[in-house]
Amino acid sequence: GSHVAVATRCLERITRFAPHCGKKVNTVVMSHNLKEDFTAFLAKHRVDRWKVFKVLRIEGENENAYDALKITDEEFRSFLHRHKGAPIVAEENDAMTSSYLMIDPDGRVYQNKEGTYNRGEAVHDVGLAASVRAAGGFDASKFEERGGAYAL
Repeated sequence: GSHVAVATRCLERITRFAPHCGKKVNTVVMSHNLKEDFTAFLAKHRVDRWKVFKVLRIEGENENAYDALKITDEEFRSFLHRHKGAPIVAEENDAMTSSYLMIDPDGRVYQNKEGTYNRGEAVHDVGLAASVRAAGGFDASKFEERGGAYAL
């Protein structure tokens, strides 16, 4: 219930203490925020890049709540269209799989593989490359295709 307040506070601090720093916001679109209009929020905080994702079902993470959160592809497209003109970088669910290097609080690389998270061993124990391999690998071409390499 305090996500907007926390994001606002963070963005205000960036503007105040690091005005040269680019600002990127990530949003997972789901039933709870589908009808929201983020246009004024993004403009007010001069957000440079807005990553927008459609909620994704992940076994062992959100499968119990997913039915209440899910949206259709058409609803997602409608959300994107409503925010036309915003600095959107939208990602379809398929583009996200194997194209992120995510590390959990225990230092393990994890990847979304077929709707579940596969985890490698802790990076500090086996090294980054081994943890990435054990989690299912990393697809550099998908990373490039989804615009993962960018500068603000």
